[in-house]
Amino acid sequence: MFNLVDSHDTMRILTRCGGNVDLAKLAYLFIFTFCGSPAILYGDEIGLEGGDDPDSRRCMIWDERRQNLTMFDFMRKIIALRKAVPDFKSTSLTWHRHDDGVLVYQKGSLIVMMNANATARTVPIPVVDDRKAAIDLETGRPFLMDDPIRLSPFGYRLIEIED
Repeated sequence: MFNLVDSHDTMRILTRCGGNVDLAKLAYLFIFTFCGSPAILYGDEIGLEGGDDPDSRRCMIWDERRQNLTMFDFMRKIIALRKAVPDFKSTSLTWHRHDDGVLVYQKGSLIVMMNANATARTVPIPVVDDRKAAIDLETGRPFLMDDPIRLSPFGYRLIEIED
């Protein structure tokens, strides 16, 4: 599968998300953790906006002072994680939750949790042994999976369960 959230023929993802960078990040997080190959349209990594074609074909912004460096750092981070964590590329997938704007699925030892709501949500971790050790892949911090996870508005967590 060739996964993309926008293209030169469609509205850019950041514009489709109403300028909400955190919501656009969730869309990219999904295609980077789902089955298949993720694709990035030039400029999405720095927050380039654009409506329907031909507005979607805006010129690249090369001036870093006008780029969204938060989005750029996020894209670099998920690309690095996809390269470093084998389960990002796994085709095995278990759905744990997909309601109320919350999506939780597991690929091997990787648990992906997303909140597409403008308000925080508390989500239980879907494992049998709730005292199992895990690592928050974004912060690198280990923790025990004995409490539900609080997802901030338009937030996410990437958790790797340790053996």
